[in-house]
Amino acid sequence: MRKILGLVVLCVMCFGLIAANGNAEKMWITTNSCGDFSQKVTQYAINEKVYINGDGFTPSESYYWAITGGSGSSSQDPDVTLANGFHSSASGAFCIEQAYTIQTDDWGLYNVDYSNKHSPYHVNGPAANVPEFETLIGILTALSALGVFFVVRRK
Repeated sequence: MRKILGLVVLCVMCFGLIAANGNAEKMWITTNSCGDFSQKVTQYAINEKVYINGDGFTPSESYYWAITGGSGSSSQDPDVTLANGFHSSASGAFCIEQAYTIQTDDWGLYNVDYSNKHSPYHVNGPAANVPEFETLIGILTALSALGVFFVVRRK
């Protein structure tokens, strides 16, 4: 009987933990629209909008949020707060629409913080302007060939 009672207590504790985790605070980010956790985005492009989504937070409580550049040389805006504010939701689920728009000079790692939850994202910076070397290489090749021709012809 003690074994059965112990097993019942263990099952109740396990189900309690599962139920408590089901209501845990979750925060995620999406691009260009609100969405559920399965639509979480971690890669952004220039001009895309960052939306902050969440669920399981205490209803009507005010929470601080911020978007900051990664530290050191991990981003264009190291340790700079790009956007921030306070937010509350009547139901505990929310979407902060267009919290930030990725700028043309943004690149690297950024962090979204909402209360004690964090979600990093990465921005590929603008493509570097690589000069076209085809013409220059063609001219140098022709001049080299001409130089070799004259050197060989002299001997």
